[in-house]
Amino acid sequence: MKVLVTGGAGFIGANAIKDLLDDGHEVISFDYTDNPFRLHELKKCPRFSKNLKIVKGDLRDKIAVAKAVKQADVILHLGGQVSHLLSQHDPYYDLEVNVVGTLNILEAIKEYNPLAYLIYSSSRSVYGKKMKRPDDDPITEEALPEPIDAYGITKLTCEHYIRLYHYHHGIKTTILRQANVFGPRQQLWTPVYQMVSWVFRRVWLNETLRFMGDGTQTRDFLYVGDLVNAYLTCMENPDVADGKTYNVGGLTYCTWNEVIKTAEEVTGNKAKVVYVKHTPIRAKLENPYSKLDYTKISSELGWKPAVSLKEGFERMKKYYESTEFLEDYL
Repeated sequence: MKVLVTGGAGFIGANAIKDLLDDGHEVISFDYTDNPFRLHELKKCPRFSKNLKIVKGDLRDKIAVAKAVKQADVILHLGGQVSHLLSQHDPYYDLEVNVVGTLNILEAIKEYNPLAYLIYSSSRSVYGKKMKRPDDDPITEEALPEPIDAYGITKLTCEHYIRLYHYHHGIKTTILRQANVFGPRQQLWTPVYQMVSWVFRRVWLNETLRFMGDGTQTRDFLYVGDLVNAYLTCMENPDVADGKTYNVGGLTYCTWNEVIKTAEEVTGNKAKVVYVKHTPIRAKLENPYSKLDYTKISSELGWKPAVSLKEGFERMKKYYESTEFLEDYL
């Protein structure tokens, strides 16, 4: 199959592309970056290079998006602005990239490639603050979405547009609401995009970790390979997954203090943690407890997470110690 991956030069995108190429698919990466170092790594592999096409493009560019969509049997729409903090600072950019970008993909499918299958990368952020205590039941797909930041609003808005085009135009679609994703090829230079990679970096490199709150907040952590497997599972079962929305939860559910402890165990270093109070904006954005119920995707498609936080950290350590692109991640 020919698979278009938007955001292909990003963390999840590059991991998805590697597994797609491993499975023998032809892949088109669509991303705006000038430095797709993750993809250069894949291009160096002779068995991958002939099946990987790298396209620099912006999701807001209708012509560029349409040209890429025309070539695909399946579209993994992973691209977009993914930071909760940046979405609050510049909600217009969030709206343009995430919502307008998704509309450009949907319009291109409708006009030029109506048989293409769209799988959309959504987020736990659409739910907002659903859990009041750490031992509350996990969040199911039936929970009322109530996002608490601009990022969550754009992801939910995209979901609505996707359902609209599925209903009116018969476009084949699946929506995956993802937990906190972590693993190899994740950037380590800022906590703006994912705190879990930042914790790993600070402990691994013996750097001081400033953590907002007391560390008792909880999350479920989804290994990137498990997430990619969810995408591949949907691709293999389009008739079942079509029109569905699935939670994709992680195997490990724990506090951030336990995340820090796990990083210590894997790296052999003692964490240097300084707990600080939330800034006003972070206090508003803080979601104290979050765990996704993945019963639906498990029962309908047979998918389950397999990699624990500790095993994932071990794989991260091995990857970063061996990659020639470490400076790009740091």
